[in-house]
Amino acid sequence: MPLPVQYKLENVSGTSVIILDYGLTLQAFNIIVRGVSRNIVLGFQDPDFYLDEEYLNQNPYLGNVIGRYTNRIKGGNFELNGKRYQLPKNNGENTIHGGFNGFNRKWWSYIPELSNAQKAVFTCTSEDGDEGFPGQLDITATYHLDDDNGLHIDYKIFAHSDSVANLTEHSYFNLNGDGSLNSDHYIQANVNAYLEQDSDLCPNGNLPSISQFRENIRNPTLLESLLPEGIDTTFVIDKGDSLAHAGSIESGDYLVKLEVWTDAPCIHIYSGAMLPILNEPDGLSLRPFRGVCMECQGYTDAVHHPNFQSTLIKAGETQSRNIIYRPLIAD
Repeated sequence: MPLPVQYKLENVSGTSVIILDYGLTLQAFNIIVRGVSRNIVLGFQDPDFYLDEEYLNQNPYLGNVIGRYTNRIKGGNFELNGKRYQLPKNNGENTIHGGFNGFNRKWWSYIPELSNAQKAVFTCTSEDGDEGFPGQLDITATYHLDDDNGLHIDYKIFAHSDSVANLTEHSYFNLNGDGSLNSDHYIQANVNAYLEQDSDLCPNGNLPSISQFRENIRNPTLLESLLPEGIDTTFVIDKGDSLAHAGSIESGDYLVKLEVWTDAPCIHIYSGAMLPILNEPDGLSLRPFRGVCMECQGYTDAVHHPNFQSTLIKAGETQSRNIIYRPLIAD
């Protein structure tokens, strides 16, 4: 098996991003805070550790692209054009994040002629039948670090025949940049409803108003107040323009605020309750609640709920998904 290759983007401010070709893993997002470099995503220092057997068995999707289908598909199957497709059940009786070998375990091809010091372009093909999903998909992923420290992620998915797809980026953010828990972080989301869940954390089809959620996350909410279970919920974003400010995270020391922008209809917020205890030698020590994900995506399990916005891609069409993570740094 080859070893992951690192691709580094850097802007004039000294902010840098490191992406691996294995799983399009966001290994580092380094910003300068009062003269000191701070990595605001959880990432192993040694890229080879992403291939470690213990890590692969635990599979926390650390900084990966997720596909073909982010989040859960109830029962591990769905119907399309009158045919039922059976998927791997890798989350109890359900499928999560594309199956056992989703896009997080693919090797992506770097396209040097389309890339530069602040932009990296990758491609990947998902064949018909990949993890049980129908139709070949051709995916292009572009990562662009702008001069205002924003990381733009653009997925374009072309379908050769009718299929479904729901991609996202699955970085765990810890804006303190150290070994602390994320319980001192504040989250805020510009959302108007949420996907009510059953005991398997799958949507039941109901879309209650955000006013019925257990915390008013439209206002800054301390993650500690959501303990002990944390948060693991899909929310419907207030959509006006095609690109919406979905929400933000603020560090416990108030020096970094991360804005999240997207054209996706939903954002799934996950505070890392099920992160495994996993120690990289001389590197990252994973623990529950070490990072929080802000996953910009389509409706979870839309294949089973006609009242949800569809994730269908028709033959010959291209689905686009744009995400921006923009850190704002205090003086």
